[in-house]
Amino acid sequence: MNEKLKAFFRQAGICLVTAVVFFIVTMPFRNIFTALEYTEVRPAAALNPVFSLVFGVSGALGCTIGNFVADLVTGYGLKVSFFSIFIQFSFSIIPHLCWKIARKELRLNSARNVGFYLAVVTADSFFVAILISAYLQFLGFGKILSQSTLLMAFNNIVFGIGFGIPILLIFIRYNLSKVFMKFSLTELFILVYLGFAILAGILIGTFGFTSLKNYAHDMVELWNSVYLYITLVFVVYSLLGLVVISRVEKLVTKPIEKLVGIGNAYIHTDASRDFESDKIINACMQFADLPGEVGYISKSISEMSQNIKTYIGNLSAITAEKERIGAELNVATNIQASMLPKNFPAFPEQDHFVLYASMSPAREVGGDFYDFYFVDDSHLAMVIADVSGKGVPAALFMVIAKTIIKNIALHGYSPAQILEKANVQLCEGNDQEMFVSVWIGILDVKTGHMVCSNAGHEYPAICRKGGDYELFKDKHCFVLGGMECAKYKEYDLDLGAGDRIFLYTDGVPEATNGNNELLGNDRMLDILNSTRNEEMAEFLPAVRKGVDGFVGDAPQFDDLTMMALTYRG
Repeated sequence: MNEKLKAFFRQAGICLVTAVVFFIVTMPFRNIFTALEYTEVRPAAALNPVFSLVFGVSGALGCTIGNFVADLVTGYGLKVSFFSIFIQFSFSIIPHLCWKIARKELRLNSARNVGFYLAVVTADSFFVAILISAYLQFLGFGKILSQSTLLMAFNNIVFGIGFGIPILLIFIRYNLSKVFMKFSLTELFILVYLGFAILAGILIGTFGFTSLKNYAHDMVELWNSVYLYITLVFVVYSLLGLVVISRVEKLVTKPIEKLVGIGNAYIHTDASRDFESDKIINACMQFADLPGEVGYISKSISEMSQNIKTYIGNLSAITAEKERIGAELNVATNIQASMLPKNFPAFPEQDHFVLYASMSPAREVGGDFYDFYFVDDSHLAMVIADVSGKGVPAALFMVIAKTIIKNIALHGYSPAQILEKANVQLCEGNDQEMFVSVWIGILDVKTGHMVCSNAGHEYPAICRKGGDYELFKDKHCFVLGGMECAKYKEYDLDLGAGDRIFLYTDGVPEATNGNNELLGNDRMLDILNSTRNEEMAEFLPAVRKGVDGFVGDAPQFDDLTMMALTYRG
C-alpha cells in the first residue's frame, strides 16, 4: 500500500470518526429546549471549529456528514437537509481557512491567539446565522433581521467559546506532549477564567428565568430572553476576561514561562561560555522591572546565573590546577618508585640469600622506603624506614633520609654510626620537625651474622627453619631527626640456613578494618605463619592478601612497606 493510499484511508477514518461524534452529540438536543420552530439549542456547534482546526478538511466534512444524517433522522425535508450541507461545511471550514492564513501554528497559549479565535468564531457564527435566516426567508419561514437570527449566532458563539476552547486545548496539548493535562500557565488561566464565565452565564440564566417567568407571555419568549441574557453576560465576561488575561499574561504567566525556559536552557548550557551565560542573564533582566514576585524572581535568577558563572570560572581554574598537581604527583610517584630497588629477586647471582620487598603508599606518594645494597663484597646493608606524616612532605623527607643513610653506609660505618651521623644531618634545618623511624642491618652473607640497629622502628619478625614467626624485641633507640644529640646502639643477630627475617613498617600491624579494629602484631604473626611455606616470590603478595582480607573495603590508612630475606647459608 503506497503512501497516498494510506493518507487517503487515514483522512477517511478521521472523517468517519468526527461524523459519528458529531451525530452522537447533536441528536439528543434536536427535540430538547426548542426555542423557536426552526431554532435549536446546539452544543454540537462547538465541534465545527474544533474539528476543522485540528483535522482540517476531513474534520469539516465529518461535521457536515454527521449533521446531514441527523437532519435526515430528525425528519427535515430534503431541501433543508441538502442546503444544510453547504451551511455546515461553510461553518466548519471557515475557522480552518482563517487560522491557516493568519496563524502558522494551532495554539491557544496567548491572549492574542484566544482573541483571534473569539473573533473568528463570532464572525463565522453571524455569517452562518444570516445564511440560514436568508434561506428560511426564501422558503417563507422567517426574516433575516430577526431575533431568531441573533439567537442562532449567539448559540454558536456561546458553545464555540465555552465548549470549543477547552476541547481545542486538550487536542493541542495531546498533540504536543501526549499528556492531556500538561497545560501552560496561560492556558490554565484561560481555562479557569472560562470556567468562571460559564458559571456566571449559568447564574445569570437561572436568575433571569426565575425573574421573568411570571412576565413572559409564553415559554418561547421566556427562553429567548433568558438565552439572550446568558449570551450577553457570557460574551461581555469573555471580552473582559480577554483584557484581564492579556494583562496577566504580560505581567505573570509569560514571564514565568520564559523564566522556566531560561532555567531549562541554563541546565543544558556550558556556563563557562561567556556568550551563552551572558545571553541567559540578559534574558532574565528583561523581566527585572516587572512589579511583584516576577521581577524579584528575575533578578534573583540573573544574580544566581552570574554567581554560578563566576563559581564555574573559579572551579574551572581550580580543576585545571588540580589536574596539573595530579599530573605532577603522578610524575612524583614514578620518580619515587624508581628510587626504590624494584628488580626481584635482588642480586640473583647470589647463592647466600633471596630478598624481596614491596611498598604501597596510602596516597600518590608516601614516606615509607626500603633499601638494600652491598657496602663491600660480602656485607649487605638492609634498610627499612617510615617518615612521619604522609603525602608530599613525607616523600621529600624520605628522599633526603634515604640518600643520607646510603651515602654514610657506603663509607663502611657500623649501623649505630650510620644512624648517629644521619640523625645529625637530618636535624639540621628541620624546621618542620619531621622525623623518620629506621631499622638497619648489615649482613655478612658468608656467615649469616648480622649487626643491627633500631631507631624507633617496628620489631623485626624472624622465622627459624621449621619454626614459627616470632617478634625479635630489640632495643629501640630514638627516631632520626628528632634530637640531634641522640645516641644509637646496635645488636648482633645470627641467621642460619633456612631462616627468614621479615621487616615492615607500622602500616602492616596498624591496618584498620571497617570496624576500626587494628590488625595488630598477633594477627600479623598469624598471617606470616599461614604463609611461611610460600616461596619467596609469592611470600609478600600472600602476606598482603592476608592484610587486605582483614581490612576489607576500608580505605588504606597508612603506607604499607615490607621486606623479607631468606638466608640459604
